[in-house]
Amino acid sequence: MLPIDKIIEIISNLPLKDALTYLGAQGVTNYLAQEYNKVKKVIIDKQNEGKYAFVPNKEEVLFLEEAAKNPDYQQILILVPEYKYIDLIRTGLLLREYNKRIDLGVEPDKNKNQISRIKIDIMKRPGGGRLLKIVKLPQSQFFPIILSYLYELKIHSYPENQIEEEFNDLVDEWEKCVFYTEESHKLDNVLEFCQRMIGENKPRFFLLALYEHQISVVEEAIKQLEKNQLLKNNDYLMKIEKENSKGATPRIEVRLYKNPNSL
Repeated sequence: MLPIDKIIEIISNLPLKDALTYLGAQGVTNYLAQEYNKVKKVIIDKQNEGKYAFVPNKEEVLFLEEAAKNPDYQQILILVPEYKYIDLIRTGLLLREYNKRIDLGVEPDKNKNQISRIKIDIMKRPGGGRLLKIVKLPQSQFFPIILSYLYELKIHSYPENQIEEEFNDLVDEWEKCVFYTEESHKLDNVLEFCQRMIGENKPRFFLLALYEHQISVVEEAIKQLEKNQLLKNNDYLMKIEKENSKGATPRIEVRLYKNPNSL
């Protein structure tokens, strides 16, 4: 039998299935306990890599397991239960947590390195660029709006495969069809975005604003759109959710999407 270090070197460069086949041929039961644990770690890392598209450390595995209880993740499971890359949503939640720690000043260098390591691992995978897009979505403040939009489709009796298609489209397009109203934005900026989305016949687009000034700009834009009947004439529906309860950050979310009955 080859030295254990050589065997580990070989299986480290093999896909999981081939690595297991090779170990079977080598006779795994002949390993000493210490050697077996080394081999076991390589296999566990490969299993995790296949599941999460990167090799998580022990702390990250615990977080990812706990993230399965996250309401956003649970909502995705309901909306697109057969989604091929469902576990990448949890990876996105992990990166969101690292970014929160950085914003709070908690070990920023360490957390930045963790984010970089995970992104590099994912980029090495086949289709790594698209996988990173999926991971990026749960980190966005628009993620809850997108989930609400998909739920609207479910209410309108969209089948699961069509909701999954829409989710796939949003993975690629969400950054182009969302507008975050900043303090410097004026009414014309919001209206210009909405008019462009309608002019391009986008199936959906979203507005988000925090704090009173930005909210008032969005609300005025909505009034203008309704006054000009731009939404009605182009078969768009609109859903508005506003948060202004005591202790919470004032917030408005606007989802605009084509009337399913007109498609």
